Amino acid sequence: KTADGQAAEPSDEELNTIRLDTARLKGIRSRLSDLSWWMRILCQQIARQANEEDQQLGKFSQARFKAVRLLDEQALLACAAYVDLNPIRAALAETLESSGFTSVQRRIQTVQQAPASTPAGSSPPQIAGGQAPAPAAGPMSALSGRVRATPDQFLAPVSLDQQPGTALGTVQNKTGTRCSDKGFLPMSLGDYLQLLDWTGRQLAKGKKGRIPDSIEPILQRLQLDQEGSLSDKKPHCCSILSSKPLLISSPTFWAWAFSTSHSRF
Repeated sequence: KTADGQAAEPSDEELNTIRLDTARLKGIRSRLSDLSWWMRILCQQIARQANEEDQQLGKFSQARFKAVRLLDEQALLACAAYVDLNPIRAALAETLESSGFTSVQRRIQTVQQAPASTPAGSSPPQIAGGQAPAPAAGPMSALSGRVRATPDQFLAPVSLDQQPGTALGTVQNKTGTRCSDKGFLPMSLGDYLQLLDWTGRQLAKGKKGRIPDSIEPILQRLQLDQEGSLSDKKPHCCSILSSKPLLISSPTFWAWAFSTSHSRF
């Protein structure tokens, strides 16, 4: 530490004790990519400070952080929708595009930044294929002089986009803006937006917020074509997950989508 008690920069000798120790270096790199380890250190620092201020002893953050494994597509969908709808359910926003600090807001911003010359009957590539479209010129128009930046550039694409009969492996990102170009749901972004918009309009027990009926559906607000490449021209969604295809507008789909016991929209 420095004379005023602040953290000091490590010396070359201290850094070399890590650089030259292969086993220790491997362990530290593993910890840097481990969310649980990061939360442990964060909670430890918060607990120490809080206990010192309150003059208390003991484990302050007991049971505050527990990672939940998402084992299937239903759980992934439920978790993503729960997080993206949180501002609406908390009555902090009335639309998806006004839901601050959510991934769906950034995805919508990227769609809105797509070139205005998109032909009628089509939609930006991000909607159906998971690849971000080139945005219009603006404050986020350059990234390292090579790639045009988009608000959702660091987010994983929604669409898993797995081809029938092919193995699902890694999809390396070549721009350096995110870890992977592999999606996480067997549906297009358009289907996901419709799902969130429909769900956000329903009254949820114990929740005070919802999307008002007076607000147009999400695709109309964004002026996107529902019959074009937005839905990949397929009337069914998520057939990979069930023995029978599920219509996105059917009650069966919604019952399936939100059937996990831990999801409360």
